Amino acid sequence: MQHILHAHRYRLKMQDAIKRLDGMEAANPEQRLVSQSLLAAEFCGMTEAELRKRRHLLNHLDLLIYDWQNDGCTTYDADNVLNADQDDAPQAYDLLSSLEGDIVYFNFGHRAEMRLANEADGFIEGVYLREAFMHGAAGFEVTIVCGGAAWDRFETIRFGDAMRTASQILIGFVVLDEDFTRGFIPSSLDGDRRLIDDGTLLMAIGLADKMLRILAFGDRVVTINNSLVQTASR
Repeated sequence: MQHILHAHRYRLKMQDAIKRLDGMEAANPEQRLVSQSLLAAEFCGMTEAELRKRRHLLNHLDLLIYDWQNDGCTTYDADNVLNADQDDAPQAYDLLSSLEGDIVYFNFGHRAEMRLANEADGFIEGVYLREAFMHGAAGFEVTIVCGGAAWDRFETIRFGDAMRTASQILIGFVVLDEDFTRGFIPSSLDGDRRLIDDGTLLMAIGLADKMLRILAFGDRVVTINNSLVQTASR
């Protein structure tokens, strides 16, 4: 079965979850107390703090995907990139020109090595890379996203569980002039704490780093410098 890109699945599945929630309210128009009780059950086990956090992460995804779509939906597939010809590698290249967009998506797909250690049917499926400024510094925001069997149950699971699945992401930042991997120090990451503690995260970072180096037309270390990715042999 063909893998649906994260952004498209996110939009479709969240629409399914919202429709289910709206249907519950519509089914009890004259029974306000019953309707409120049913809605409360949809968030059973979720604290106010977690609800605020999940909403924050979902808002990040909504804006990110909106920008990605408006920027042309540029996507690099891991299998295609890893099989790319790396001959005649230049020593430097313009990051934005080479990646063909201000925001791009690296699609890992469903790779066995990306299965989450802390979740039986979950896996890291890709990374979004976007130009950004943070704390006055220029660089690139990196958002790691996940897939899994839970996405297929959005029409039936509680809305709170749907929020947890959809917001299973990590957000990091790579400052200009730093090696790509330096932006992924665990203490600097924002997002789902379960994902931060999962050992698969390091493998995903490594794969994204390898894809960047191949896109730089050589197996070299990538650093970001004044809108250029400078490359130097290991």
